[in-house]
Amino acid sequence: MAASPFPPPAPDVGGSVLSLAWLWDLIWPALSSAFGAGVVWGASRSTVIEHDRRLTKLEDSVPEGMKAIADKIDDNHREAMRMIVSLAQRKADV
Repeated sequence: MAASPFPPPAPDVGGSVLSLAWLWDLIWPALSSAFGAGVVWGASRSTVIEHDRRLTKLEDSVPEGMKAIADKIDDNHREAMRMIVSLAQRKADV
């Protein structure tokens, strides 16, 4: 009777693992594509949300800005008219 080797030989699982390698070749691109698409979607969504928030803030501040500009125009108009009248009175005095 021949002695069996010690430790006994391991079962050959390489063949069964390698037979599933074709499946990994299909799963890897699908997983990386899904991850990439998720990253792009998340980045674009956060950008869109940020732009929407800025636009809303701008729309809310437009009436206040328009009133400030109108007040500034009125002040400048009054000052210009005062200067014109002052120059006209000086010319009339001469």
